[in-house]
Amino acid sequence: MTPLPLRTWLDGKPPPGEGVAGTTAVVIDVLRASTTVATALAHGAPYVVARANLDDAFAARGELERRGEEPILGGERGGFKVPGFDLGNSPLEYAPARVGGKPLILCTSNGTAALEQCRDASRLYAASFVNAGATAATVAKAARPVAICCAGKEGAPSLEDVCCAGLMATLLLDNYTYETDDATALALLCWKNNKRDVTRLLKHCSHGRYLQALGFERDLEFCGQVDAFAVAAAQNDAGKLIAVTD
Repeated sequence: MTPLPLRTWLDGKPPPGEGVAGTTAVVIDVLRASTTVATALAHGAPYVVARANLDDAFAARGELERRGEEPILGGERGGFKVPGFDLGNSPLEYAPARVGGKPLILCTSNGTAALEQCRDASRLYAASFVNAGATAATVAKAARPVAICCAGKEGAPSLEDVCCAGLMATLLLDNYTYETDDATALALLCWKNNKRDVTRLLKHCSHGRYLQALGFERDLEFCGQVDAFAVAAAQNDAGKLIAVTD
């Protein structure tokens, strides 16, 4: 079996000379966009539309409403719900009774920007601890180079995303033969050193401390659940993230 490239981008963008064309891209934003996407889909949202720009998010809501749909507009700036949005970026807000049967338009500070940046990949997934196993199982079925994109925060790496990338890489390497780069090796070490207590890592990383200061400590416990959902969030041909299950 010929090894395929498995690359990890730690800061939300590809290194010079690399891109997502021809790859399966896996975007990770543990705190909290990717976790919220997985939660919404697992709880019955038919699809998720990711938008990096607030104006684009409002425009997307208007377009869906003109089609007769009842979308939910969710997301944050600075950790808090945006004025005019229906929900913030806490996955705890995305209960079945709230999102079941309703499409979600999500716009966040880092995660949805990373998703838009990777939209030209051959396959695109949003992953986090809560759906890592389902995502890796789906990704490994396709014999294609993989790019794991850690969304990070404001252009800098985030420890929680790197750790989740390490979990994703571990699962992929269990299912296929890949040739890894140094960034993936770092992610693998991060996961190995923190896998026994993911929630502890989330509570001590910089963004986790920030969210705790804002009153979102329960989000960290939720986001630290490994394989809470058997749902992969995959982009379809229409550019929407939909639930994929085995």
